[in-house]
Amino acid sequence: MRKMLFLLLLDLGDSHLERRTEAGGTRIIFEQSNKNVEYLKWFHNFLAQRGYCNPQVPALKTRITKLGVLHFIRVCSYTFSSLNWLHSLFYIIGPAGNYVKVISPDLVKYLTPLALAVWFMDDGSAERTGLRIATNGFSYSENELLCKILMAKYNIKATVISYGPGKGFVIRIWKESVQDYIDIVRPHMLPSMLYKFKL
Repeated sequence: MRKMLFLLLLDLGDSHLERRTEAGGTRIIFEQSNKNVEYLKWFHNFLAQRGYCNPQVPALKTRITKLGVLHFIRVCSYTFSSLNWLHSLFYIIGPAGNYVKVISPDLVKYLTPLALAVWFMDDGSAERTGLRIATNGFSYSENELLCKILMAKYNIKATVISYGPGKGFVIRIWKESVQDYIDIVRPHMLPSMLYKFKL
């Protein structure tokens, strides 16, 4: 069960679950820039040790973007039918017939301290007024739900704010709750990712 929860919490951040109809299962895909190599290796090692992916460390890849050359590492798990329930929890079929990631109220059962740590390592950053988690891919109401879960489960005060026209919404953790959040997640953070707190 712990393995499943880990995969679930990763889908809250930069990873996504891909439903492979022909194979009858789901796989997890995780991609990060080369500046977070230690984090990627940690994630890959976690999956590989449990038989979820190829033990060979993925090679660094290159992509040309509008901002220049991007170096990144992409980790793909094997496909498992046992992961289909995770896909169903996080995705619905959108108007265009494609899968859209959503936030379910059931997430409250799975948002553990480890989940909060991985979520912040993926999408978190520090700012003058508190901590920010980039949740741009979710709607305002979904972000509100995440804030309510943080408050109900951990007494963490957070607010949904606009990230700008057409850029969606992000979650800002109040300054008064920053230390509480850090105390919860720090034991699960990689040392190389602590810079995100600007400590």
